[in-house]
Amino acid sequence: MRRSARLTAFGVLRDARRALRGGRAAVEARQRERLAALLQHARAHSAFYAELYAGLPQHPDLGSLPPVTKAQLMGHFDAWVTDPEVTKDALLRFTARQDTIGTDFLGRYVVFTTSGSTGEPTLLVQDARALAVMNGLAYGRPPYISRQVLLRMLAKGIRGAAVFASGGHFLTAVMYTRRIRSVPLRRRYVRFFSVLEPVAQLVEELNAYRPAMLESYASGLEVLAEEQAAGRLRVAPALVACGGEQLLPAVRRRIEEVFGCPLLELYSASEASPLALPCRYGEQHVNADWFILEPIDSAGRPVPGGGALALGAADQPGQLRPADHPLRARRLRAPRCAAVPLREPPAHRPHRGPHRRGPPVRGTRGHRGPAAHGPGHGRGGDPRRAPVPGAADGSGRPGRPRRGPARARAALGGGGGACATALPPR
Repeated sequence: MRRSARLTAFGVLRDARRALRGGRAAVEARQRERLAALLQHARAHSAFYAELYAGLPQHPDLGSLPPVTKAQLMGHFDAWVTDPEVTKDALLRFTARQDTIGTDFLGRYVVFTTSGSTGEPTLLVQDARALAVMNGLAYGRPPYISRQVLLRMLAKGIRGAAVFASGGHFLTAVMYTRRIRSVPLRRRYVRFFSVLEPVAQLVEELNAYRPAMLESYASGLEVLAEEQAAGRLRVAPALVACGGEQLLPAVRRRIEEVFGCPLLELYSASEASPLALPCRYGEQHVNADWFILEPIDSAGRPVPGGGALALGAADQPGQLRPADHPLRARRLRAPRCAAVPLREPPAHRPHRGPHRRGPPVRGTRGHRGPAAHGPGHGRGGDPRRAPVPGAADGSGRPGRPRRGPARARAALGGGGGACATALPPR
């Protein structure tokens, strides 16, 4: 999408479809243009990045940009952000209040927080342009759901149950509150349940609600599956979905077996959403025209393909520590990180089906369906989106709306898990 004064969700949606039709060349052209605009704005409006990039050329190579950590960014917060009215102290006061969940900071910014499972909680700020990208990509490239599942959901009343953390400015809680406030009718079709409730109370509420779709963290679905198997939970969803945590193949199989329906795995990040979406073959495909996923090793050096990406609970924002999380406390996960292989898909087989996707990679879902799909819905010939492994949320930055692709860095190898950060987009 060309730079404009006003970025809308509909404009992002149209451009997303044009990018898919244009193939790799169209995606890479958008990456270059948006990354250049992103770096230009960061240098001009963020004191932190102006100093960090002072010795770099005007148009640096992506791999030459030094990676940053969440601790660095939070430690230099007021110099990091690109709007001087956004300060750390003001955001901390704003997020300390329950009545501000789902309302806009300064009347123009949506604020998310992480739980601090890796240390200090991170403050993430999005504005109208960032939300336009989020909504435009979500509607323009929706996750694949089969016709049979859609019909079952219609027959069951299209009721969705979202079981996530409450009591804070977490991504799901904030977006749910905003959407209900803007369109109250949505209450008839989706309901938010707190994962912090006692399991018995949560089971009772879900039994009364009878959701057609059940969504939660992987660990939450795992515990709810055990409740279902024991006969205490008695629901019959047409679809279950998870996000925010790594989903192991054995856990996926157990959840699908107990609930008797497919599991949709969503890959997102508070600063880059939707980062990736699944296709009909269970592969994850990153929206590479807006987000650049760059694997790096434990020393912060770019890794040119291959290797393994370390993902684990320590890398997930919006999650509570096991001791504070009733569902997770009953099933502590081990190991804390798991290696996820990256692969370059073969370019063969024509596109098939209406939902075209880009080059897939094997993630934490196991290999359901054909194992060697090429690009384009897992079987296409043109790689139109870069691969992304696993299924986990990242964490990132506050700042201005994005005009370029957020650049995520993922640490490779066994040296301490994944570190995902991004530049503050315009």
